[in-house]
Amino acid sequence: MRNDGKGIRMIVVTRAVMWFRDDLRLGDHPALAAATRNGVDGVLALYVVDETAWDRTNSPRRAYRRSSLKTLADADRASNQHGWQWVAGCGTDAAPYFRIFNPVLQGKKFDPDGDYVRRHVPELRDVPSSRIHEPWLLPDGPTDRRAAIRYRSWTTQRSESSRSPGTTASVDDGPVSCLAAANVETGPVRKHLLTADTISSQFNGPRYSGNGGYTCGFLARRLIEQTHAATAIASTLRKPPPLDTPLTWRDTGRSVALVDESDVVIGSAEPGSFGADPPACPDLETAWRATEAYEGNQYHPFDTCFTCGTARNEGDGLRVFSGPLGQDKVAAVWTPHDAFADANGRLGYEFAWAAMDCPGGWAAHIDKTPMVLGRMTAVVDVLPLAGEQCIVVGGLVRVEGRKQFTNTALYSANGALLGHAEQIWVTIDIKDFS
Repeated sequence: MRNDGKGIRMIVVTRAVMWFRDDLRLGDHPALAAATRNGVDGVLALYVVDETAWDRTNSPRRAYRRSSLKTLADADRASNQHGWQWVAGCGTDAAPYFRIFNPVLQGKKFDPDGDYVRRHVPELRDVPSSRIHEPWLLPDGPTDRRAAIRYRSWTTQRSESSRSPGTTASVDDGPVSCLAAANVETGPVRKHLLTADTISSQFNGPRYSGNGGYTCGFLARRLIEQTHAATAIASTLRKPPPLDTPLTWRDTGRSVALVDESDVVIGSAEPGSFGADPPACPDLETAWRATEAYEGNQYHPFDTCFTCGTARNEGDGLRVFSGPLGQDKVAAVWTPHDAFADANGRLGYEFAWAAMDCPGGWAAHIDKTPMVLGRMTAVVDVLPLAGEQCIVVGGLVRVEGRKQFTNTALYSANGALLGHAEQIWVTIDIKDFS
């Protein structure tokens, strides 16, 4: 690539593509340097000119475009008009909105293993395939620590370089004092768990909607952050939580809600109370026997569920497999994976809610009567450490028509109560959630 005084000449190669918009440096361009030193044979530099910096009648603009196209070996005016401009929705035949493709969904569809991304964005080479197209959702656990640090360092440098003088960086390294006020031991805020207004598809319950316990936990966290509530919190789901869909917060002072683009409430949270004591904790050996008898291994209505799905791998799902423990009771020995831990090594707050969710469903025989979570009231006293063996228990309290009332609890391996919850489940037609 060179500038001979007649305009910027671009040399076509086939190995990597670099986009230049605001930063036109070559000799000390950090991203360009990274691309060339990571096994790339050549770089195709594409300059995007901001038209506001050019007078529309000015000949340099036309000369730049003409000279640039001439240097492209595969330059074709029709391809330029109806290729990338068609995808971006800004060409001569562009439509106003429905040709703007979602890069995350397109990446998952056409580059499922992330090979293309890793090759051309070396900062993401350590990111696992499950997060390669959404690196901002990286956990803080040791498994992905290198990738998370590399990505965050990269994005922090970019944000610092563009920050106005005198402003302060907003980073995810401050203590969550409001959660501490609620007697929850926690580390840094983990915005990657659930972005401010979107439920990631990783955290599903039924295949196409959000995990009930996880979503309820996120609603509860929001309420704590807004009100410093130091009590049990009741989260209610009014519609199946949509995945990868923009949602908006509605805060009323005493409660919070997530609403969709039509202003329909998806879920809400408010201070709650318990109707009964938590279920008792069995001994570790008994809990192991129940885990080994997990009925979801025989049939599971939602086998990709983030909490209890048998189709989820270690570090991708929680894998809480609660098996029968007497009449209408279940238990599981469960060890939180470090992929779901914060920088202090403790389980994320929303994950604690999720872990106490599905055992209630199995106590109510979700394999025989499909159901989804409607309401969950919970309190988390202590977040367990990743790698620390825990016992999760659940029991069926009563049945009223389509509603199943259950309670669950999270214990340490030596029987110390870490948190407990009550749920209301609503029976469904499984075809509506398949």
